[in-house]
This record gives sequence, structure tokens and C-alpha cells, in this order.
Amino acid sequence: MIEFDDYENIEPLLRSGHVAIKYDKYMLVWGGYVDVNGIDSRYHSTDEIWLYDRLVEKWSHLKTSKTDFPIGTSGACGLVHEDKLYVFGGFRSSVTNDQHYSNEIHCLDLVKLTWQNYDCNVGQRPIACDKMVGWVHNDKLHYFGGFGLPPKTSWSVTAQKSQCQFCYDVIADGMVSRYGWNNQLVVFDPRSQKWKWPSFKGPPPIPRAAHAAAKVGNKVYIFGGRNLTVRMNDFHCLDLETMTWSGRLEVKGCVPSGRSWHSLVPISDNHLVLYGGFSQQHEAFSDCWLLNLDNMSWCSVPLQYPQPRMWHTACIGDPGEVLIFGGCTGNILNPRNPGQAEDVFALWFAPKSLLRLCLDALVRDNTGLERLWSQLPQSLQDILFKLGNQCVF
Repeated sequence: MIEFDDYENIEPLLRSGHVAIKYDKYMLVWGGYVDVNGIDSRYHSTDEIWLYDRLVEKWSHLKTSKTDFPIGTSGACGLVHEDKLYVFGGFRSSVTNDQHYSNEIHCLDLVKLTWQNYDCNVGQRPIACDKMVGWVHNDKLHYFGGFGLPPKTSWSVTAQKSQCQFCYDVIADGMVSRYGWNNQLVVFDPRSQKWKWPSFKGPPPIPRAAHAAAKVGNKVYIFGGRNLTVRMNDFHCLDLETMTWSGRLEVKGCVPSGRSWHSLVPISDNHLVLYGGFSQQHEAFSDCWLLNLDNMSWCSVPLQYPQPRMWHTACIGDPGEVLIFGGCTGNILNPRNPGQAEDVFALWFAPKSLLRLCLDALVRDNTGLERLWSQLPQSLQDILFKLGNQCVF
């Protein structure tokens, strides 16, 4: 487990298409790219990670080993399991033609900070793609959907037709692209380093990318994403115990508009939070929605200071807290005005913990109370000294 005594007065650069995931008390950030003058994209170093301590609201920057790490990547899926970060797929810089899209899986040991490339030829490898979703269940890594290469012609008929559907993109003048959307459902076992295409029942979601997923217990919920020219607002559920897809679920109340590049996270066993995304009109959403899984109803959440975000990330912080980081603030398809964000802001769906409120008060009123800090437990003293002389809550 990573621990820090000192925090740096630096922050990650602007980025979109990155990985951000909860790890212990931190939000772990890796990869992504920054738009340069609306002309080019510069991919961030992939031999480094950033850790955001959500209690003291400060960043730490760590360099990793220089071997076996992925090249610059956007739209990869990152999952943490047993002190290891697994990075799968994505769109890669510095390569040409079909090699832009990856189906490789890399593992970063978060204790040793060393990378390993799982160049797995055991089992049928997934379609190379980006903008997929993933989750961990029963010590295995699951991935769904994405945009990229078509299935290889050498694959079996079962894999091509029963396990996965593929929808080619259509470009100018009705020409069919070499790339497209898939609805592959694949599982990777880190222990055996073997890929598996699980059997399932029920109608799966149609091929899509830039969708969002949230796991609650033994169920995974999928919302939205893009297929061809349509940004969808359909809602699906996969029961991981029976491996049964629900088909499109009926929900009550006003439903969020169709979107891609949004976020969806659980804040309890029966509530999901949807934030932002990219609209059918090519605008970044700044809306927030709460889904009640008990009665399957959406409700819009009013925000005092809504901030447009798309291709951002969302992580759970304290109970009832959702951390939003990075992403684009404008039209990502307009190279002159994509807009990118570097800040972290929190959405609160429950009161702050008593610990955070007390620490806030101690730091804010440090003139009269600092002399008493030494009477607190050492762990609280450490936090207060990390906070310094300013209130960052």
C-alpha cells in the first residue's frame, strides 16, 4: 500500500481520455492527452501516476519503472485489484495504421511501481478498441464494448456472431470505415493470464463506445454511449451471477438526454450518479442525475455551480462524495474550442463526515488552536500538518 509523508505543490496537467480510479484513500490518475493549440494532441507520460489524497486535497506524483509500460494512450480502461493497476486497450500515439487501437493489457504493481506487459496468447484475445468500460468481479477483470478494429476473420463463427456484434462506422459520402463499434463482453483472469468470452443469456446492449458503467453488488448497469451517429440514453443491467442481460430497462420520470463520454458511479447500494457527457448537438453537458434503483426512477440534481464536462472521470471519495476530474469543457470535435479542465471538484450527496468538519474547523481557526494539536492522536496531527496553514476543504 502506498503511503506519503510529503505532498507536492504541483498538479497534473490538463487531460482527457485518462484513467482515474479509487485506490485506498486516493484517486489514482494515469495517462490521457492534452490538446495543444487546437492543432495536435500530446499524450501524457505513461511511466508515472498521480495520486490525489481526497482528505487533504493534495496531489503526489510518482515515477514508475521504465520497462514494459504502455505507450501514450487515451480511452483505455483502468481497473485496480489487489494493489495492482490493470490498463487495457485504448488508442495509442506514436504508432500507425491498425496498431493505433490496442488489445494489450499492462499491469502496474502499486507497491513496487513496476510494470508488466501481459502479452497473452492464452484464450481468444479481445477486439482492439478504446472507450470501453470495465469492472472487477470474483477476482477477474470484465470489459464491455468499445470502438476500434473489426473481429479478425480467423475467429470462429461462434465468437463473431454469438459472442459479439460489430457495427462499422460510416464516413463521408456513405463510405464504410475500417473501424466501428462492438459489444464484446470479455473476461481476463490475472492469475492464469487467460482471456475468456463468457456465455450469457438475454439481449445484450447494441454495439457502443464512450458509454458508462457502474457495478453495485452482483449487477452492472450500463447507460448511453454512441452507436453510428446516435448518442443513446438506454439503460441496461447485467446480472453477474446468472450472466443474464436485462434488455433495455424501463425507467420512470424524466430521462437524461442521450450522451456519450459521461460518467456513472454508485454512491450507495441503491443510487447511481450520472454526470456530464457529450450531447447529440455536440455540446458538453453540465447536468447531474440521480437514479434510484429501488423504483427505477431518474431525478435531476440541481447544482449551484454546474461545470460542463465530457470525457472526464468520476470517482467515489468519502461516503456520498463524487470527485470529478479533468475532461473537456467544449466541443471535442471542434479543434479550435475543445476546452480542457485540470481541476477536481466534488459533488456531495451526504453531509461531510464529522472528521472532515472538525479538521476544517481546526485549520480555519489555527491561530488559537494550533498549540493544542499536539494533544491529538498522531494520525490526526499528521493530517493537520499536511494541510498546512490553509483550509483546503
